Amino acid sequence: MARGRIYKSEVQAARDKLVREGTNASLDAIRIALGNTGSKTTIHRLMKELEAEEAGAPAIAAEAISGALQALVTQLAGQLRQEAEATLLAGQARADAQVSAADAEVTRMTNQARAASEKIQRLQTTLDDIRQRLATVEQALRDRDTVIVGLRERTAGLERQLVEREAHLASTDAKHQQARDALDHFRLASKEQRAIEARQHEQAVQALQVELRRATESVANKNDELLALNRDNARLTEQAGQHVKDLRAVQRALQAAQEQAAEAEGLRQINQSLEEKVVQATASMETLRHEQTAALSQWKAERDTLSEALRDAKAQGDRWGTIESMLSSLRPPADVSVEPAQST
Repeated sequence: MARGRIYKSEVQAARDKLVREGTNASLDAIRIALGNTGSKTTIHRLMKELEAEEAGAPAIAAEAISGALQALVTQLAGQLRQEAEATLLAGQARADAQVSAADAEVTRMTNQARAASEKIQRLQTTLDDIRQRLATVEQALRDRDTVIVGLRERTAGLERQLVEREAHLASTDAKHQQARDALDHFRLASKEQRAIEARQHEQAVQALQVELRRATESVANKNDELLALNRDNARLTEQAGQHVKDLRAVQRALQAAQEQAAEAEGLRQINQSLEEKVVQATASMETLRHEQTAALSQWKAERDTLSEALRDAKAQGDRWGTIESMLSSLRPPADVSVEPAQST
């Protein structure tokens, strides 16, 4: 692992070590000896400073130093080199351990990334399968919606037919009531007419009976008078002729009464025809009521079918919500991101 800073003493120790080992103390060799730490620019600058310091020292400095001091300096320099080398080796060991740990961590993260990628692939496959199933469910829901719309249209049509049937039935009931009212009125008028004709006939019969009695009494009287009075024969003959005229008038009145009775028979036939029409209207009304009952049964069946279709659509919607919940639980969290493995 690279350090943030290197020192001139470390560069000098690395250079001296390479020189003792008989290796060319180049810039790259010194950087390798330092454990691949430090930039080449820094190492080059430090080497220039060391060369400048060594070049600027007086040539006679070594001669001026006593042998003991020079030996002490040499010993201290050697000790410093050893300590520097030990420190360098320890740092190198720590760096190697850190690199190994980093490699292991990278390997572990790579394995985790690979496992996560495989898991994501499996989840993607599952998600594609669920999306396909969801598309199938949505298509089934659309088909069911189409069926529901058709059922609603049929229900609306049946309701319109039912309203029309009810209106027709109400119209038929009104016509039937009008026919009954007309029949009752005709019956009442016929009854009154028959009562009037009966009273007139009875009055005419009574009048004829009175006239007959009067004629009989008159004939008897006239016969008595004829026997008694021959001179009144012409007058009685005239009275008899008048009586004949009266009889003819009575006969004509009787014929008129008989004609009125025939007309009353015609009225009874008309009344019977109206009663038959009333019976037919009642049968037609019963038929319409049966048709209305059948239409109501069919409407109830269609309504039950529509209710069942709505329940199925609701169940499909519940299953769709369950699938959405499954999708939500299978999706990876939004704050988790997997870094792709880097090649080492």
